Amino acid sequence: MTAVSGAFAALLAPGLKKVYFQGYNSWPEEYTKITNVDNSERAFEQDLTVAGLGQVPQLDENTPISYDDPIQGNLVTYTHTMFGLGFRVTKKMVQDDLYNVMKRMSKALARGSRQTIEIQGVAVYNDSVLTTPLILGQDGLGLGSTVHPLLGGGTYANMPSVASQPSLTTIRPRFSRLRSWLTSVA
Repeated sequence: MTAVSGAFAALLAPGLKKVYFQGYNSWPEEYTKITNVDNSERAFEQDLTVAGLGQVPQLDENTPISYDDPIQGNLVTYTHTMFGLGFRVTKKMVQDDLYNVMKRMSKALARGSRQTIEIQGVAVYNDSVLTTPLILGQDGLGLGSTVHPLLGGGTYANMPSVASQPSLTTIRPRFSRLRSWLTSVA
């Protein structure tokens, strides 16, 4: 609905001591510190995991060489999502607004956009502890799954065996194991 003079009569008359509008400080951007951010001009992107080869066994003189086979893993498709929001205000409302609230609406729109980006940027982490996560990884499971399949067989738990609040003590071992797993797969 377009902002018109009749809907904001209080902004048209003198006498307001203060208009509280977006009067709090915004938080610094955080999602880029914990999430990889890429740009794209395509409708979607795809990633494929491929397991490398295992360790090289010792070879004795005059013995045949062993062979290993790479394993193709999962293909994941990232479909980009568009977001959009606007506002409408009549020229008369902007001209008659004694407190310039309508002129600051574009800043409010920018703040809302920034909040949306921040929330979407960490959604994979916020979603990771849900029983039925909305955001799934290449293996079709949420980030916090306890049964991530390894390409060579077996599974990997991406959650502590005993449920606990996230802290440096509980998270550090997870990242160490995840880092070593990623290195072995790369």
